[in-house]
Amino acid sequence: MPPSERLKEAAEQPAPPLHPLGGCDLETFRHYSEENAPFSERTQKMRSACRTGIMVRKPFTLYEKWRWGKQVQARRFAKDPIFILGHWRSGTTHLHNLLSQDPQFGWLSFYQANMPLNMLGKKVAIGRFIMKQSMPKTRGFDNVSIGLDTPQEDDLAMANLNPISEFKTYYFPREAKRHFYESVFFRSLSDETIDTFTAAYLQLLKKLDYFHHGKQLLLKNPASTGRIPFLLKHFPNAKFIHIIRNPFKVFTSSSLRYIGALPPFSWQNFEDFDIDDHVLEFYEQLMKGYLKDRAQIPRENLIETRFEDLTKQPLDEINRIYQQFDLPGKLSGLEKISEYLETNRDYQKNTHQITEHQVTAIRRRWRFAFDEWGYPDTPQGIDVVNSPTSS
Repeated sequence: MPPSERLKEAAEQPAPPLHPLGGCDLETFRHYSEENAPFSERTQKMRSACRTGIMVRKPFTLYEKWRWGKQVQARRFAKDPIFILGHWRSGTTHLHNLLSQDPQFGWLSFYQANMPLNMLGKKVAIGRFIMKQSMPKTRGFDNVSIGLDTPQEDDLAMANLNPISEFKTYYFPREAKRHFYESVFFRSLSDETIDTFTAAYLQLLKKLDYFHHGKQLLLKNPASTGRIPFLLKHFPNAKFIHIIRNPFKVFTSSSLRYIGALPPFSWQNFEDFDIDDHVLEFYEQLMKGYLKDRAQIPRENLIETRFEDLTKQPLDEINRIYQQFDLPGKLSGLEKISEYLETNRDYQKNTHQITEHQVTAIRRRWRFAFDEWGYPDTPQGIDVVNSPTSS
């Protein structure tokens, strides 16, 4: 079934009962409601549940701020974070899952990303119980399993902490391009809005630092690939790992991401969302921006890897990261990662298909990527078909 037909079919189904924005505060919820209305009728119950959840959580949110606010604000990072960068569906999650097996790192969990205002103390047991009853076992657009304590990207949390987040491209796809450029490159944002984002982001990282007792933070966020100048401003000694993947695989997998993410996340109608147009533009802009900005990172603080190498020889690639960044505990870390790989060796990847029209568009728009990283401009391991498919 073509992606457009799958979106239309999904739009006719009821929205799920819970939404990540149930973890924001009332001010942020009102901002989203006023900025992005009107909304689809199918999400009415979901949005009502968000509003109810926010009101129910408010006493707990105030208590957390009163009980731990000063300790969190006073945190000083012992080490600047390690940031995992790369376009969506390039392998950032796989790399994050591997490195997070090493207990020397602290990272944002799925629960914390959804409930960043309520992530400290025994009271979190209530929220965890509610989330566990309704959350899926996989991400929906691939077979990667998720749980309350699996690593998650920080822009999911940022959508609950301020009005700027790349996740708004899924929540409010009618203006996905505006949300993309605002959240990834801070384009057309006022200084006040950027200051609000900065304060929320640093507060989130300080809270993670407090939660993990000062461990070095390991943060994965594809949107951060476009925020290198911002990250270096606040963490000049940060380490960066950028992962790339065959552009054709990125395209087809990104198509599945929208098919899987829009139905449960979007408050707006999405059946006419042009997946190809958005994937082509977002990849082009993000990766060209990265190629320009990476020169600002000290050479010793940047590692580039390939998804293909990480899947073929994962321990060799991880060992290279430990060595270049001079990370402690390499042997024990590699042992934990090896155990994780053994547990997940039966993971089944998605199959990929692509149309001839899409191949032509990718070659034309993403020529710079093929030239930069040496991938063949003929699809490998992907069926090329004449008519639209499920990608």
